[in-house]
Amino acid sequence: MTNAPTAAVHLAGFTKTYRKGATVGPVDLTIAAGESVGLIGPNGAGKSTVLRALCGLLRPTTGAALILASDPARLPEPGRTLGFVLDPVGLPGGMNARQCLRLESRMQGLEKEREEAAVSRFGLTRFVSRPTGRLSMGERQRVALACATLGDPEVLVLDEPTNGLDIESLAWLRGVIDDRTAAGRTTLVSSHALSELSRVVDRAVVFHRTVRFDGPFPELPPVEAEQWYLSAVSGAESRTEVFA
Repeated sequence: MTNAPTAAVHLAGFTKTYRKGATVGPVDLTIAAGESVGLIGPNGAGKSTVLRALCGLLRPTTGAALILASDPARLPEPGRTLGFVLDPVGLPGGMNARQCLRLESRMQGLEKEREEAAVSRFGLTRFVSRPTGRLSMGERQRVALACATLGDPEVLVLDEPTNGLDIESLAWLRGVIDDRTAAGRTTLVSSHALSELSRVVDRAVVFHRTVRFDGPFPELPPVEAEQWYLSAVSGAESRTEVFA
């Protein structure tokens, strides 16, 4: 008898209650190695709470949020295990892209060659020496993603990465995620925009305080897809129920 593979991301009975009484959860969710998953829900649905817990930045009130069966706040090699972008606007405004990569590389003890590879792979050459405070939102997204993936982490968590990206950049992001999937890496992406998220991941988790739907993205025309999403957010159990 062989042991089941360790889940890349696992939430079990997760809840988070805030002082004013708002509660996220309970959440039960498992993501396997090599999956690309979209966490989609309206603003204020609790998506960022879940992602911050998975990044070790807040503690659950009850339950567990695990990365490769470990507490994300106590990972032995965090940069090689978990990468995340929660706020690209939070890049150091006085540093340029190359300096951001150098800082990240030194903190993780990585080879300098990875920095140059990231500049090329993430299309940073044109603005690599420009202070991040003078970059567009899409350019900051690229710099932040380059820093987060410098250590080729097993799990990558991205909060609203499609913000500020045009169609060409969305295709580029899909390529980055596809490359990770082919290498057996896991990517969890949140968004409030169904049409954008469906372009970059394969599995949809509709979320509003808890999981409302979990499965493949529906292959539907835009109008029907929007109806499906709104029904799922309101608590419909499945696509069959949505279109019954």
